[in-house]
Amino acid sequence: MRFKKDYLAAAASAMAKEAKGKLAIPPTAHKKKIVVDYSSPNIAKEMHVGHLRSTIIGDTLCSLLEFVGHDVIRLNHVGDWGTQFGMLVEHLRDEYPAALNKETAQDVELGDLVMLYKAAKKRFDADDDFKTRAREGVVKLQAGNPEEIAAWESLCAASRVEYQKVRYTNAASTYALNLLLAFLVLICLSCFSI
Repeated sequence: MRFKKDYLAAAASAMAKEAKGKLAIPPTAHKKKIVVDYSSPNIAKEMHVGHLRSTIIGDTLCSLLEFVGHDVIRLNHVGDWGTQFGMLVEHLRDEYPAALNKETAQDVELGDLVMLYKAAKKRFDADDDFKTRAREGVVKLQAGNPEEIAAWESLCAASRVEYQKVRYTNAASTYALNLLLAFLVLICLSCFSI
């Protein structure tokens, strides 16, 4: 694909003159509500390159779609209810009992979630009684037991705080991202008519 010099010069000139931060990119003529599901990291575990890759791609797609005027819903599925949750809930029951009460759960500082997960996993592998309690805890969680739900919500909230650190938040990176998006939008507008 090649662009004519006159087209690029006109586009760059319009971008330089436009003062609203949209770089002379017109809003979409057909505004849509678009859901983008991305990342879905595991609770209380470190994010790995697969999560980072889909987070960056998903966040870039969301920013691009918002930039041209679409309403975007960013969906990030967090918190499946497998054995890991049973381990974590039972570990919280022993180490942070306030995390199992809806009234006090939001006041509990869980600290390093990775260390919390590793401690729970170590207990699960070494202690048959703890392993049984963890498996029973998953059943209680799935049944909607208030203590397990409160612990699950505490873990999800603490994990979300960590996940938000991945996103770009300062003005300089937002401006740089907008420049990159403007270039991508120009290409998309000329090729696909978004």
